[in-house]
Amino acid sequence: MYNEWHRLKKRWRKVVLALAGLGGEASFKQLKKKVGYPPSTLAYILQILKDKGFIKALSKGRYRLNYLTPLIYIDKQFIKKKSAYLGLLGLKMEREDPEYRVAISQLEKEGYGIARKVVVTTLKALQDWGEEIINDANFLLLKEEQLFDPKNTEKALKNKITELIKEYFLIVDITSGPRTAAIALFKISIENYIPVIYIREDTGQLIWVSHPKAVSYTH
Repeated sequence: MYNEWHRLKKRWRKVVLALAGLGGEASFKQLKKKVGYPPSTLAYILQILKDKGFIKALSKGRYRLNYLTPLIYIDKQFIKKKSAYLGLLGLKMEREDPEYRVAISQLEKEGYGIARKVVVTTLKALQDWGEEIINDANFLLLKEEQLFDPKNTEKALKNKITELIKEYFLIVDITSGPRTAAIALFKISIENYIPVIYIREDTGQLIWVSHPKAVSYTH
């Protein structure tokens, strides 16, 4: 959908950004005050945006972004309380902590309130880590053959990612797991304008592969 962003007229984009700045949902009255358009003009633009899939109409004259990621980034209060994390988990090996714990800790230091944690892994990897992590996150279990085939990984994860970007500001972590799975995650993220991070295992440094500013159309 966001491939169509740059085809929107400037005043149409202004309405979408205004809705994002209001937390992703607002009334007609709030939007009118924010953008300063006459009621008839705003109603016309809202219908266009609805037809193009950027927004949906709710009851009682309210409107909502269809997908909160990436545009909700401009509402700093929103990302402080309703960001989501999706990452991979491989075998424990010699690691003391799973990479996702380091990633989430670093993201929270940067002001992202991680309200939803989804970790993609296999039953073998989950058992390898044991009970110490079982309550950390929502674990999405895939078969090993799925994770080692980018096309199968992409197919398995698309629905979960679509679910998350509708309700949260999603950040994807490609640090752990098989490289094939990371490639699939990166591909989905690029297609859906989702920010991507990588954690340096030796230092714990958070690296933005694709920063929110670069994908949110707000810079």
